[in-house]
Amino acid sequence: MTPLVLALLGQSPGIELLNRLLAQNLPAINALAVSEIPASYGDCGSHGPPMPCDNVGDLYTVHKHWEYKAVARWITGLKSLNLSSIVFSQVNGSASTGTSVLLSARGLFGDLPASLYIGECFTFDQCSVLWDNTHGCCGSNKHFELQAAAVCSPPPPAAAELVAAAQRWTKVTDSRGRDGACALHNGSAVPALQSVEADLEGCQQACSSGLFGDCAAISFERNCQGTRCDCVLDARPSNPIASAAHAAWPGYECWALNGPVGSAVSATPVSAASVGAGPSPVDHLAVGDVTLDKLEITEKIIGIKIHVADITDAVEEQVKGVMKKFLIDDASMPGPNGTHLTLLQWLNSEPVAVAALTALCSAGTY
Repeated sequence: MTPLVLALLGQSPGIELLNRLLAQNLPAINALAVSEIPASYGDCGSHGPPMPCDNVGDLYTVHKHWEYKAVARWITGLKSLNLSSIVFSQVNGSASTGTSVLLSARGLFGDLPASLYIGECFTFDQCSVLWDNTHGCCGSNKHFELQAAAVCSPPPPAAAELVAAAQRWTKVTDSRGRDGACALHNGSAVPALQSVEADLEGCQQACSSGLFGDCAAISFERNCQGTRCDCVLDARPSNPIASAAHAAWPGYECWALNGPVGSAVSATPVSAASVGAGPSPVDHLAVGDVTLDKLEITEKIIGIKIHVADITDAVEEQVKGVMKKFLIDDASMPGPNGTHLTLLQWLNSEPVAVAALTALCSAGTY
């Protein structure tokens, strides 16, 4: 599709690129899913569930004295999971809430048998088995959908914000409070000794280390971010900085180094991770709705009155929890060199995903 067609569909080229990448990786994601998800979930020590089993105890239990007892021990068939799609749909957000990219994971479970006991209770609350099997619940071809939002990381701070957060640096303006490049000799512009192209931390350390002489201050463009700052170092030996900023350099800011110059101090807490490398495009995944086709008791229960929906609803919620844990929290995505990544780690490390999400997040409403 062309960008024009995508615009007419209300989509972004970044979203199309991301969805193509996920579609290409879907067979590998499914294969990893089948190999990693447990076969069963529930009370793994009761009535021999298929292994491996994630032991969390009974999925549901109720005992109505003198009436009935019902226990859902475990559910199996989780390895019949088949993801049909993982799709990003749209960018949402505002300046106050931040930007997020919505995603939906769809698929089905081919078969979900559960180990279910139902007994009728008589005098002295002694219970006899009405049925106890794995074919009375819970059906086959159960479709599901998990919706989540990939919440974009906040934008990196502007260079001025980062310098202000660092120790031993003070912003310098002229007598009228205007920004500009640092000035020497009573406010007259003097050529700087050294120009440095680095990330912001590198500029600060180049000045504070004394490598270029007695550096007293740095100047840089106000909107400087990332790995290219083109800093100008005021490092003229024996010429201390004046408390002024030269307004002839619009768009620049002047920051002076407090304390002894040339003392090799670090510009912490500003770090290369916060400036040079840039943040991951996605801060976290916020899970929304998880839907699953209704589970059902497939055999009639004769002889007692029991609200079977309580059983199936409880088992259904447990299955939804397994889906959320596996798709969002666990390392269920294929990584480099045979490693496994969480979905969040994958989105923040797969180069095409990073490029697409960075474009989508930066085009948001910050």
